[in-house]
Amino acid sequence: MKALLPTMLLSAALLLGGAQAITLPAIPTAGPVSSVTRESTITLGLEVAASGTLLIAHTLPDGATFVPGSAAADGQPIDVRIGHSGQLYFTVNAGTRVVTYRVTHQDALPTLDEPGILRVTEQGQDLLQGDVDRDDARTAQRPKETAPGRTSGVLRLPLDGAVIQEHSTSVQVNYVGTEPELRVNGDVVAAALIGKRVQGQSFGELTYVAVPLRPGPNTIQAGGETITVQVPGVAVQVAFSLLQAGDARRPAVVRVQVQDAAGLPVRVPNVTLSIEGAQPLNPDAIPSTPGYQLALEEGGADLRLRPQAGGQVQLTARSYAGLGSFTLGGTAAPLIVGNASVTLGNLVTASGRATVEVPAFGGQLRAYADSAGLQPLEEVQTPRHLITGDASLLQNDLTARGSVAAEYRRPGFSARYALKAAAEPFGERQYNADGAAVKVQTGPVEVFGYHALTEAGSQKITADPLIGIVDLGAGLIPGSETVVLTGAVEGLSRTRTLTRGVDYTIVYDTGTLTLTRPVSFTDPELEAPQLTVTFSRPGDTAQRSAAWGVGARHTWGTSLNGGEIVAAYGQEAGRGAFGVKGTLTSPGRQFRVLGLVSGGVRAEVGLKQLLGQTGVLTVAATTQSEGYDGLLKGMPGTNVNAELVTPIAGAFGVKASAAYASVTGTLGAELLGTLTQPGWTAGLGIGATTSGQVFAVVEAGVNAPYAVKLRHAQGLTGQVSETTLSAALPVTRDLAVKVEDRVSWGSQGVQHAGAIGLAGRFGVSQYDVTYELPNAAGAAGRVRAGVQAEMPLGDHWSVGLRATTYVFPALTTQATVETRYRQDGLLATLGLDATVQEGLTAGVRGSLTYGQGPWTASLMGQSAFGVQAGHKYAAGLAYRGDTVAVLSTARYEVGALAQAGGLASLTTDATYHLQRIDLRAGLGLRTSANFQALTWQAYTGGTYWLTPRLGIGGLYRIIGQRPTGVVGSSTSLEVTVVPVAGLGVTAGYAFVPTTVILSEREAQRGGYVRLDVLFQN
Repeated sequence: MKALLPTMLLSAALLLGGAQAITLPAIPTAGPVSSVTRESTITLGLEVAASGTLLIAHTLPDGATFVPGSAAADGQPIDVRIGHSGQLYFTVNAGTRVVTYRVTHQDALPTLDEPGILRVTEQGQDLLQGDVDRDDARTAQRPKETAPGRTSGVLRLPLDGAVIQEHSTSVQVNYVGTEPELRVNGDVVAAALIGKRVQGQSFGELTYVAVPLRPGPNTIQAGGETITVQVPGVAVQVAFSLLQAGDARRPAVVRVQVQDAAGLPVRVPNVTLSIEGAQPLNPDAIPSTPGYQLALEEGGADLRLRPQAGGQVQLTARSYAGLGSFTLGGTAAPLIVGNASVTLGNLVTASGRATVEVPAFGGQLRAYADSAGLQPLEEVQTPRHLITGDASLLQNDLTARGSVAAEYRRPGFSARYALKAAAEPFGERQYNADGAAVKVQTGPVEVFGYHALTEAGSQKITADPLIGIVDLGAGLIPGSETVVLTGAVEGLSRTRTLTRGVDYTIVYDTGTLTLTRPVSFTDPELEAPQLTVTFSRPGDTAQRSAAWGVGARHTWGTSLNGGEIVAAYGQEAGRGAFGVKGTLTSPGRQFRVLGLVSGGVRAEVGLKQLLGQTGVLTVAATTQSEGYDGLLKGMPGTNVNAELVTPIAGAFGVKASAAYASVTGTLGAELLGTLTQPGWTAGLGIGATTSGQVFAVVEAGVNAPYAVKLRHAQGLTGQVSETTLSAALPVTRDLAVKVEDRVSWGSQGVQHAGAIGLAGRFGVSQYDVTYELPNAAGAAGRVRAGVQAEMPLGDHWSVGLRATTYVFPALTTQATVETRYRQDGLLATLGLDATVQEGLTAGVRGSLTYGQGPWTASLMGQSAFGVQAGHKYAAGLAYRGDTVAVLSTARYEVGALAQAGGLASLTTDATYHLQRIDLRAGLGLRTSANFQALTWQAYTGGTYWLTPRLGIGGLYRIIGQRPTGVVGSSTSLEVTVVPVAGLGVTAGYAFVPTTVILSEREAQRGGYVRLDVLFQN
């Protein structure tokens, strides 16, 4: 990842007072000392004179048991995690002086191990003392606390007021005399649920198991006592609370908790978050899924945000209600680091990079700049492998394809220029280009504007997203594709731009686009999804156009009881549209409307109204006139769908539906009688259309413990019959089978359009297997399997795996397996890659890096065999001392892994610093992969500082080529003045013959003036 942030030298004075154990006096007893349970306090004294965050690793003494909730830093409670190895991990600020925790034990504690200390900053990680296993720390979990019980009374467990995540619990009853009756919510609990019975002469103990509970409050009664326990309902909202505001050196911490409608915590494994104004430090729990997923424990987690001097951050949760808005930064200290260089001569050149985070005008400004270009978001999000420490896991929320990305936020105002900053307000699609967005909040009204310069491909293909492989044709221009998923959510149009490497992979030579996961799994709420791909081939004219818009948004109430109105004008590819979009939500009702005008009219309406406990009315209508030519343009015509489900008497009810399409001029209607029972529903009825079709309808659904919907329409007048099936079948807590299928039964035989999938998690691994059924277009069925995993194999070894494959009818596979070994200053990796697509390409790659003191050595190699054969090797050696610095690199590239036909190169650069003299020298060789053409050059030079602010210097360079035999040399002389610290002004003259080949870095001939600026606070 390109270094956008400051490169700072670590100067840490580490003073460890050692680990101490303070044992509390034991209660006197007549028994042996070894049987006495003692409690001791472990004290880790430390002082690190550096910024950042410290990860402290400590080995629990033999025979000791950690006391949950006892960890503290400088007297303040902190969280602790326990790794698979048994090590304790504490995360504290660098200014922390003492970390303590308590343990229980029987024998005397042994000598305590030295703690491992790892400093973590946005630039990387520095091991300050001992050993810290990064993989073990990443997978460490909070210790489980044993639920306490009462020591008196009849009802000992559960405790009064307890929140129980499961829909059943164990109940412990202690009694004197006769056995009491146990009631839950007024109903007597059967004696068959008694799993343990202990009886004495006049007392006893009963333990009931799997006692059923219902969502919400539950009363438990026995022996005249009554307690109440809570069972969370369905997760509907996310609560955010700021635990630590952070600053430019300390991360901010936000508590994230998934809750039901009553505010009770709900156990879910992860939640998808949208984070504006900050960058998460927690790793993405599921990198292959769109968006950022935060891993949760018991439905909650502490979200750590990258240190920044201040600013506003806004958090929203996908699929749940909830909004968090916080002001970050505890101090007004700015962060400004960067360098710039401008040369004026026969050519004007400029370069530089900078990171700026400063308070300004009551808000916070963040800006990143790099003259070589910032890193595209797709490259940042693409996981090469999932092992901790891989740079591909780092994400920057503020980036661009160009050279600058910036954001300014203050209460009531925000402005952002970055990749995907601009989004059209009606379909909520982000433009996959650098753009600007401005928002101004005035009371309940937000005024906004956006602009982006987009470049769309000149060719377009529309495909069914259930078809996981799309053939675009051979010879695509790399990076020219734009993949958009469109559909509707609750009656209104919705679009999403897919991300390369996350949602899909593409081979430009063959034009094969492969979806990494089924769209029905990643976007389950999207109705009638459609995939649109635009792309270009060499010779095509790029479709470059401006997308912009302005509008206002008025929001009131909450997401569960409130509303929103958006009025805006948007333009894309020269087509503009004015529109109004509204959403009104209240308990039991949701109403959505969208109207667009652009030479014609497009209107969309959606209504969902609950009727009593089980009744519901849904209406969705879309109409578009012939002349409409604006955003979200679809097919002209009108489509209306309505459905009413209402109870009549007891478990019996009626389901009526109607659908109208003006394109076919057909109106269809259905009427079913329904039967609803706890956990399942069924329906039977008849339907007809104005075209003369009559059909019988049978429906069935199960909602607990599985979610299954089955519908069959049997044609009675000769038309094709159709069966639809949708199912989500949890096999275990972490494994589910998902089925989507639409079957047509007619004279052409049985035709499918759907997929059957297996999706799940195992530990920190995710996997899915999908069978895409043969469809009506004639495409044969395909089996797709995907897996990604990371597994620690020991204290130093770990393995990562990522694979996607289609098994039938033709085998297409992309797979990567990598193992990693890390110990002290040694890091070694070995990976295997395989791609099966119109032939087999297999490869092996590895790297070795070792650092000790000022020395760092590295080796990297990659070889591919088969259809796309090639080799790439590199080696590096660096020495960084106080007076001498040497850097030497060697590279060899050939075949499909090489650029421009292949190359071999060797470079060495050295510098030598004395009190007043700076010397530098270097040698470079570059040749083609077949060694037929050779370019070589050498240079030497230096600067003598007459005073700390005035220096004179020169540089001599010689360059040659073979087989042309051209040899030339150049000399430059220059004077450097440093008027103030961080500013250098250099005037020089380059004596360069016209026969000498100039590189871009040394393109000056004759006189020149160079201005160098180094700034940091």
